[in-house]
Amino acid sequence: MNFRPYFIIAILLSAFTGAAQKKPVDTISENNRKLAFQLLCSTDSKAMYLNIVGGGIKCERRNFTVSLVVFPSLRFGNQPSGVSSKPFITPGFAVGPVFQYKRMLVGCPLYYGMDSEWHFCFGFGVKSGQ
Repeated sequence: MNFRPYFIIAILLSAFTGAAQKKPVDTISENNRKLAFQLLCSTDSKAMYLNIVGGGIKCERRNFTVSLVVFPSLRFGNQPSGVSSKPFITPGFAVGPVFQYKRMLVGCPLYYGMDSEWHFCFGFGVKSGQ
């Protein structure tokens, strides 16, 4: 089978579609770009967690926002006796709701621990940037 006609047609189609597209418009100028992030500190009374609020589902109403998000996090705490030794700082991952009013956050991350149990945490945080 000869692929040359299909190859030529594919090149011509890509050239025409590329020429038909407009240049993308950057709605945010270089001077107005700011770094925005949300940090949440939570605890389960056994360890402290520093959470970065990640992506998720968000519902906004004026100054109040409710989100179901993922939390990449760092866990700070010692292991109880009888559990295999782990470092003082360990990475973690959680899922849970976040309630935001203006720049203040209240979150309830839910972690699945190394001990095969779910750990419910509660914490407060702040939104930085826009």
